[in-house]
Amino acid sequence: MRMNGIDIASYQTGINLEAVPCDFIIIKATQGTTYTNPDFNRAYNQARGANKLLGVYHYAGGGGAIAEAEFFLSKVKECVGEAILILDWERGDNPNFDNPGDAKQWLDHVYKITGVKPLIYMSKSVTRQFEWKSVAIAGCGLWVAQYANNASTGYQETPWTDNYGHGAWAAPVIFQYSSNGRLAGWNGNLDINLAYVDRNGWNLLAGKKSTAVPQPTPTPSAPTLTM
Repeated sequence: MRMNGIDIASYQTGINLEAVPCDFIIIKATQGTTYTNPDFNRAYNQARGANKLLGVYHYAGGGGAIAEAEFFLSKVKECVGEAILILDWERGDNPNFDNPGDAKQWLDHVYKITGVKPLIYMSKSVTRQFEWKSVAIAGCGLWVAQYANNASTGYQETPWTDNYGHGAWAAPVIFQYSSNGRLAGWNGNLDINLAYVDRNGWNLLAGKKSTAVPQPTPTPSAPTLTM
């Protein structure tokens, strides 16, 4: 029911995603209305080829919710139905950080266009700093971040978190608990995460259609007549 994974941006350009142990990989796609991660396509295609579960995220940059949503979708249109769609909501580089309504507009627009409910990423303290009830009620799940410290770490089964809750959400879908993760296959720090869903649950969040092959209905045998 739990899975380990990483999230990456241009800081990890060239990372061999076939070599890093993980169940899922979340990749930064865009920021604002002009920036695209230069390593996005390579990383995404490599992760897909390695049969990793996928997520793609947009870093809010204060360029207008609808314009940013459209820009994001123009870059990830081939990912829809395969990867979880995510809005990264942080104070840095986001002049609209204090306006959760802007985030709601982005989430609603992405859902309107794709039919897939996006997740939203934020620090755990931010879940309580602003009123997110309308986002949670709309069915947009939470990817939350909180770090116990800055020590290097591998995956943890039960990472530390405070006892103050997640605001409007009962619990997160994904928990990012370190930006100093150290894993085989990459000689540097990684953001590491714990997802509280299984593979099927992840695919449902991504809006992935079932790939199960329906089994044919057996043809009834003709009755045997006895004389």
